Amino acid sequence: MSVNIIEVDNSQPSQSTEYVGTPAAVIGTAEAGPAFVPTLSNSESSWAKIHGTITKTYWGSVAVKQWYNEAQANAGLVYLRVLGVGDGKKRSAANNSVTNAGFTVGAEQVQTQLAKETALTLDATAVTVGAVGKNPFANEVYQGTAAVAGTVTLTVRNAGEILAGNTISLVTAGGDTVTITGHASANAMTTTSGASSDGTFDASTVGHGGSAGSVTTEGKAQALAIATAINLHDDFTATAVDTVVVTVTQNTKGAAGNTTVTKAVGSGGGNMHDASLQVSPQSTAASISTGAFAAGVTEAQSSAAPGRAYFLATLMSSSAGSRYLTDAGQSDTVAPILRGVILVASGVELTLSGWNHSEDGAAALTGSAYAWGQNGHGKNPGGHVGAMNGANYTTKLIFNGLKDSTSTLAKRIVTVKFDAEDIDGHLSSLNTDPDKFEELGHYLYANYPVPSVLAVPSTVSPIHSFSQVVDGTATTHYHNVILTTGSAPYNTYGASGYKPNFEGFNDRFSTPFTPWVISQAVGGAETQLFRFHALDDGQGAENRYFAEISNIRYPTVSGEYAQFDITVRSYGTVDTVQTQANPDANGSGDFPISYSNLTLDPNSSDFIARKIGDYHRYYNFDVDVDQQKLVLAGTYENANKYFRVEVSDAVAQGIIDTDLVPFGHQGMHHLVTSGTQEMLAPIQTGITSTNPAGASAAIFPAQFGENAGGVWTHNVGSAIVTPPVPMRNQIVNTSTYTAANALPWGMRFDRPVAGTLHSDEASSTVIELAGDGTGGVTQVIKNSTSQLWASGMDLIRELNKFYPSYATSPQWAGANAGVANSTNGSVIDADAFLNNKFTLGRVYVATETVSGIVRPNNNRWHNAYYIKNGTDPSTSGFRFLEASDLKSTNQTQKYTRFIMPFQGGFDGFNMFNQNKRLMNHHAAHYEQANKATQGGLNGPTVAAYRKAIDILSEKTDTDINALCIPGQRSTFITDHAAESMEERFDAIYLMDVEVCDQGGSGAANLMFGDNDEQVVSTFYTLDRFGSRGVDSSFAAAYYPNVNLTFIDNTAGPGLGGGQISGTASDAPASIAALGAFALTDRREGAWGTPAGYDNGRPKAITNTMVELTAKDVSDLYIARINPIANYNDPTSPSLDSSGETEVRGTGVIQGQKTLLLADSSLSRLDVRKLMVYIRRKTRKIAESYIFEPNQPTTLKDFSAEVESLLGQLQAVQAVEQYRVVIDETTTSQADIENNTVRGKVFVKPYRSIEIISIDINIENNGAF
Repeated sequence: MSVNIIEVDNSQPSQSTEYVGTPAAVIGTAEAGPAFVPTLSNSESSWAKIHGTITKTYWGSVAVKQWYNEAQANAGLVYLRVLGVGDGKKRSAANNSVTNAGFTVGAEQVQTQLAKETALTLDATAVTVGAVGKNPFANEVYQGTAAVAGTVTLTVRNAGEILAGNTISLVTAGGDTVTITGHASANAMTTTSGASSDGTFDASTVGHGGSAGSVTTEGKAQALAIATAINLHDDFTATAVDTVVVTVTQNTKGAAGNTTVTKAVGSGGGNMHDASLQVSPQSTAASISTGAFAAGVTEAQSSAAPGRAYFLATLMSSSAGSRYLTDAGQSDTVAPILRGVILVASGVELTLSGWNHSEDGAAALTGSAYAWGQNGHGKNPGGHVGAMNGANYTTKLIFNGLKDSTSTLAKRIVTVKFDAEDIDGHLSSLNTDPDKFEELGHYLYANYPVPSVLAVPSTVSPIHSFSQVVDGTATTHYHNVILTTGSAPYNTYGASGYKPNFEGFNDRFSTPFTPWVISQAVGGAETQLFRFHALDDGQGAENRYFAEISNIRYPTVSGEYAQFDITVRSYGTVDTVQTQANPDANGSGDFPISYSNLTLDPNSSDFIARKIGDYHRYYNFDVDVDQQKLVLAGTYENANKYFRVEVSDAVAQGIIDTDLVPFGHQGMHHLVTSGTQEMLAPIQTGITSTNPAGASAAIFPAQFGENAGGVWTHNVGSAIVTPPVPMRNQIVNTSTYTAANALPWGMRFDRPVAGTLHSDEASSTVIELAGDGTGGVTQVIKNSTSQLWASGMDLIRELNKFYPSYATSPQWAGANAGVANSTNGSVIDADAFLNNKFTLGRVYVATETVSGIVRPNNNRWHNAYYIKNGTDPSTSGFRFLEASDLKSTNQTQKYTRFIMPFQGGFDGFNMFNQNKRLMNHHAAHYEQANKATQGGLNGPTVAAYRKAIDILSEKTDTDINALCIPGQRSTFITDHAAESMEERFDAIYLMDVEVCDQGGSGAANLMFGDNDEQVVSTFYTLDRFGSRGVDSSFAAAYYPNVNLTFIDNTAGPGLGGGQISGTASDAPASIAALGAFALTDRREGAWGTPAGYDNGRPKAITNTMVELTAKDVSDLYIARINPIANYNDPTSPSLDSSGETEVRGTGVIQGQKTLLLADSSLSRLDVRKLMVYIRRKTRKIAESYIFEPNQPTTLKDFSAEVESLLGQLQAVQAVEQYRVVIDETTTSQADIENNTVRGKVFVKPYRSIEIISIDINIENNGAF
């Protein structure tokens, strides 16, 4: 038994959590925040705290701005963010991927209007917008097999037997028959000499005699005569020059030319068989026989190879004084280190320029116009091995197959630089704009710089080198650049062995997380304690903040738990998002966020999960559709908007040893590329290459590899690894340090600088680190608080990038301590991989003995250093740090903090299609229109919005009175929204309609805002909408789009500010309608009419995108679309007065119709809103009577409360008349026995004025 009294400090300022009214709901994209989880805010700033910047990139965010521009104070608003979920169903049983999610590298893309317009300017292939199509910027189709003409030979073997009247018939490729006939006249080639219409050949001067097959003068003459006759026709070409053989070729190439040849005796007699005229190939050896043309081949069109994920690496050697490679277990001289992951577009194949690339200093390198897709790049210039210019660390990449009309071939031939110190940036010439993926043929997904102070591209023997003239100067080039792909066939899952599918990014959105924090080793084993997860789903948080664990205090009393602090910092400062080299210099906005005196004791008020929060709200997609639902896991509400903690089961259950402390973290998730066998496509050792001059050499001699039993078995490509995680070697540079300037252990952002490690307090005795190459004179171990890891970037944020991990052989592995290597030698264990695990137990400290206790010497932290491989150098007076060293009495806490990153984060959509990425109407429409290729109802955009609608359809999860999905017009989405709100029966959907241009109302005339040549047509827009037949009083449609202007341009809170500056042009009409709903609720209540000059004029509307005529307004209203028309001065809107802060609205909503087809009271929004309000309030009243006795007094009280509600509505003129009947007449005895109360409420609402008709009469006498 115990009594726990917890003190909670509520004195600090806090944001109001009051919510007024029933919230509206918005579904849309956003910069940040949870996905598929409804979030409730009560102000623009509270929304921005969760979801980030308000910008027209996310129309949903603009709807939020418009809502709070008009709503009453603390009005609630539900926002549901959408991200990529593919078809919205659970993972595939076949390979664990998500159907229609993410993207496949190198696949054909859905073509955009931008691609079409760009292709036209480049004279590229025609583009069909919205369709999956071949890359218009690559030669995707080429001649796989060339066309060949059919041929036949006619050999005159005995001219004397081929007589006048004999015939030879040939069939053309087109199927016509041409017959030539022997003639007795030597001049038989003219029609005046009796030539037939097909022609004749001279048979008059040929003498008889001669053996069969003899080559005689007469035979040659007759062969020439036959050839001459055949050549009268354009279908054939016949030759017989000084020979008895007539070679006939079809002039039309292709297999259709393999036709017959027939010889016949005809009227001339003779012997037209093989003895006299042989046809080859033969069909028969009969005396009257046939032959045939042969070898005709029709041209075959082949598709170029699909793009792939390519791994670009350099063979590296350690710089003087650096142990960066050897500490990670890599070769000190020829370590293949990954420098970039390049995703290549369809129809493009990447190779490297090397000795064998046909460039000898004189001939220009052009690359191939086609991506042949042949193993070993047999037809493409370049290859797997590239040559680096030793003078400037550059090499050339060849994007074969890419169309390139530039004079310098700057698109197909790209020079890249591997210099991390270069001001232009490492690999900076490669494309990082996903919208140019197809146009430029590639996208640099990951960029891994390695500063030259740590390692450089290797030039040591036996790397092959050669001299080449560059810009007139002979320059040494080194074959130290390698390029390869995954060894599994393109986009293949389940290949034998551990062979990841590096093209498959088919996953739904994921959320960034940190590695597991681990304890000190006890009995040789470390314990997982906790890790952090971002609260922002999708990509982003891993690039925004990192975590620090500090002030770690080992318990001083047995049975007590350790204590520690947590701080999360944002990368960059208030002025820049660029990482600061000094971790402590990072932080802006709400950051840093700190929690002190945390413990792993689940019964303590300082328990880490209790103070930070461990609530995990998510929608469970990984079950059958009928079981999918919102889930709340965890015990404690989250205390901030950015991250939560997950504690291990052992910690949550209180079964860990109490003296365990946070002592490090597991290795970061890593890209799995290395193995002793073919993880990546082979680049075999001993490969021989020949330059244009004919010289040859082994680019990678057999010495490159691992000697197993005297046999060199190494495959250069199979050893490629990502750069090791950079760890801080020392936390202070000199002996004149203070605790305040001691840096944290763990990962580093700064570029190490040269220094020297000493073993004594006076810094006079050098410690030589084995293999530093300098005898300890220079060691690259010191800190720089100003120089970032590489020019403009830090390696950590590149190593944080997401790779899929869903397949049997995942690309990305982590949180797997102790897992065995794969059968092909791949290191899967993220702790063992490159020694990337961090633990304070590898900090080597100078010690002192105090009262018989050996402990770290706090005056000698300048002698302490981190040993990444954990090997004890056995230095006298030093040992590895122990958890018990962190007792508060030792005062080591300021020198033992460490940091760790967030990793991963994926948005789940196709990043290479702008519309898919924005999840806009364009994407949804073409998914609907092209069901077979883009999914239809299961398309990634359509499915995401429909799933979001389903979530908001659950009344038990969210209470809303209106729904807005700004900009989405696909009927697959809008019809579903209307139907779902009707099923709820208590919310109204504000619909945007499909807009057509002046060409018609067909699908080809739809407008998406991406084609400036289209002009809106109200007539055709109405025509298209009229064919839909939507019938619901719980939906209302609005038109046209509007311009919104917000005067308040101050930076809002949250990530990147929260306000629009100036005008949001071409905003969806539903945003204007949402503003009118908020304005009406504030002015009149939930039952008011959201239309007209007062309620229907949200102040931010400064123009409409279409100037409606009076007829347009009338036609729209008849069609049940609520028009928005301009009033005042849309060109130069002004403030109402100097005291106003917003522009006076110029757009007025001129209608309040629902989409109900029937002409009833419910076809008006004010009535529907009133009935929704009455229904909601009556339900609330009814809930208070659940489980009350079912007797007359209860019914009377129930009836009285409902009457009071309606009386209040009558008092404000919302209801004209009403009657409530809840008594024994409505509740029968059977109802009572079934525990049921029944009642009836009759309401007669007031009708709004919609049309005013006034006749003005003029009388002659002025009398009335």
